[in-house]
Amino acid sequence: MKAQRAIPVPESTPVRRKRRGRRPTPQPVVLSPNQQRALAVAQRGANLFLTGGAGTGKSFVLAYIVSALRSRYHAAGLAVGVSASTGVAALNVRGSTIHALLGTKICGNILEASARLRDLERDARSTWAAEKRDSLPLLKRRIGKLGAVVVDECSMLTGDYVDMMDWWLREMRASNESFGGLQVIFCGDFMQLPPVIKRGNRVVIHFGFQSDAWHDAGMESVALQKVFRQDDRHFVGHLKRVRFGELPEDTRSYFSECVGREFEREPTRLFATNREVDALNRKMLDLLPGPEHEYVADVRAPTPELRKRLLRDAYVEEVICLRKGADVLLARNKYDDVDGERVYVNGDRGTVVEMTEKHATIRLLRTDEDIDVRREEWALERIEPDGSRKKLAYMTQLPLKLAWAVSIHKAQGQSLDPVEVDLDRCFAHGQAYVALSRARRYEGLRLVGPVEERHVMVHPECAEFHKGVEG
Repeated sequence: MKAQRAIPVPESTPVRRKRRGRRPTPQPVVLSPNQQRALAVAQRGANLFLTGGAGTGKSFVLAYIVSALRSRYHAAGLAVGVSASTGVAALNVRGSTIHALLGTKICGNILEASARLRDLERDARSTWAAEKRDSLPLLKRRIGKLGAVVVDECSMLTGDYVDMMDWWLREMRASNESFGGLQVIFCGDFMQLPPVIKRGNRVVIHFGFQSDAWHDAGMESVALQKVFRQDDRHFVGHLKRVRFGELPEDTRSYFSECVGREFEREPTRLFATNREVDALNRKMLDLLPGPEHEYVADVRAPTPELRKRLLRDAYVEEVICLRKGADVLLARNKYDDVDGERVYVNGDRGTVVEMTEKHATIRLLRTDEDIDVRREEWALERIEPDGSRKKLAYMTQLPLKLAWAVSIHKAQGQSLDPVEVDLDRCFAHGQAYVALSRARRYEGLRLVGPVEERHVMVHPECAEFHKGVEG
């Protein structure tokens, strides 16, 4: 059946909610003791490594830290560079990739950065290059206006890169101090997804914590221990064992109970590759009767390169096809414009019950409420030399994804219920832990097969480092 194309008009209308059941009473936001400690370390200007297992609120407290640092440095006329190791993570923290923030492009070590600097110095002597956005004078001015740099998902940066980052900041700021005298906040978990190393690239230092720069910076580590995603201490305990590559008999037996578990509704299936995800979502959507609505993103990008980056890094697709009855995941947090109450959260699941050109009505599984989901904005931004933020490109789209299948990589940071995992498809260190820890509840986890030793892969260096940090 031919798809009905929806007009891509950005929306700012308040969320309409049709209550079908009692919403849980909202609880006041209180930082855990370790979250408060992390905030205090950042506020006194120390270099910080913020870590913790899945669901411990790293992103939550990082937002508090960024806000506190901006207040701290604003008085001195300085900015805070907010970044992440990947484009997807950068959009989540409303920052840029660390590569874009530094202006190093694709350099991965000091040797490559040295060549990049020589090119910039040569261009600086050319009149035509004087006003380029990434020219050496403008880069030095922009980096000189920073007071701190925040890097989320730092586990995906190699140690070579962290050393290069330190060298580059010293060069840009003409300083012999660690990271050019900037306060540095690293956030991440080295027990989860490791650095992605392209074929043919030679890496000397694999992990950031092994780098000279990390040790020279006097990094203070704060490990968040309290898990907020799951409240079942047995489930949390067995997940922690898997995180550290341990699979004693009682943990193996515990997860074996999840094999073939039946649910009232189909779970979200986690796959290792996007190809598997797209194939299953398309297959399940085609099984539904009725017309298909096509929601096209309104993409505003001045160059093809920026458009490509934006579409690659945004969590949602450029074109979203929906039918009534489709299972969907919410890809944003939304608060009521009137009373400030939480309406839906990133990772909430629901069913499409109605569609118009401007919105889709979703029945939330968690609250049994019908909510109108309207377009949200995803943007690529950069920090200007004066510390202000400039929007380079943006798109508006419904914050929805088909929920029959999601890639493990894009599920990182989400909570799913119910969820099905096939561990035989896991190929990277920490990937099994990332997949298993997406489940909000033990009862909401289904496994295709039993957990085996070959699935529970961890880097010994990472395990030793985190045991030292977390105690």
